[in-house]
Amino acid sequence: MNTGSNNEAVRLANHHREMFAKLRVPEPLLASAQIHSVSHNEATQLVGDFHKFDLTGLAFPHYRPGETRPHSHRVRRDNGRGDEPKYVAPPGHRALYFLPGTENLLRDVSTPVIFVESEKAALALTGLAERAQRRWVVVGLGGCWGWRAKTGIETASDGSRFSVTGQHPDLSLLTLAGREAIIAFDSNVPSNPKVANAEQAFSRLLRERGARVRVARVLATEGVNGPDDFLAAFGDEAMVRIIDSAAAPGGPRVNPWDAALDITSFLSERDRDVEVLEPRLLEREGLTQVFSPRGIGKSEWATELAIRQSKAGRRVLYLDRANPPRKTRKRFRAWGAEGVVGLKV
Repeated sequence: MNTGSNNEAVRLANHHREMFAKLRVPEPLLASAQIHSVSHNEATQLVGDFHKFDLTGLAFPHYRPGETRPHSHRVRRDNGRGDEPKYVAPPGHRALYFLPGTENLLRDVSTPVIFVESEKAALALTGLAERAQRRWVVVGLGGCWGWRAKTGIETASDGSRFSVTGQHPDLSLLTLAGREAIIAFDSNVPSNPKVANAEQAFSRLLRERGARVRVARVLATEGVNGPDDFLAAFGDEAMVRIIDSAAAPGGPRVNPWDAALDITSFLSERDRDVEVLEPRLLEREGLTQVFSPRGIGKSEWATELAIRQSKAGRRVLYLDRANPPRKTRKRFRAWGAEGVVGLKV
């Protein structure tokens, strides 16, 4: 896909611009896709004001192939906490994400199609395709089950009515028979049964449509969720190897040696800024070990630290192998953990 040129400035907050720079998404692509930062009030104009939380974030316009005006939007929230949704959309929004400029490739079976979960990943891999001189159509599903949609309502033998789900109608925009289709879901496929089941079911549907299906397995690494995160962490060559090494469903996983960087490429990568979570103690992607004799107060200190980090908006998983649950509950109650969002035990 050629990102072309666009004279309109990309309206992005600094932290969004930095994020896309790490993902190596070119500004002409962001401009053609009309990606832009939104305030809470601006977001409510796009997705509705029925949400009870802050919608400030990044807006992804959704276009029908060949159309110049978006038919809907999804907003990626900056400040999602706990179980709050990261992405929000208008009621009834169920659309796949096609980047502008791909309409001429949708029926071209010689062009592989890559299915990813998010708009951000679709942008990152589309930018990669241009740099690597690859010809791909990258489609965002809006989640691992986004390829499925409500197709109607049927009546059971007892007279009750139930919804019927099936293939998302937007998939009919692609010619799949005889085409290479690569599923590149997030790195949690091996650890999350829901995502694994979605990948398997989607593979079956694509094969039924006549596609030659392969699965690209993104390696589960600290700080890496989707293929966009992997690209930012390990670079273009490593991500291209992941795509090229995609195997048939149920086939062998990517060899870590093949996915690793050679030493020259590794040393040429720019170091990312270290995020300090607790001064002189905790850094993101770091490991801190604390030792002391029994009875000094390590558990009390760890409990308070876990609560404080959760209240700062971070997700904390507290593992206690040394104490029975009743003692752990007593300690968390004493430190006022009741109602803290983002803390699990």
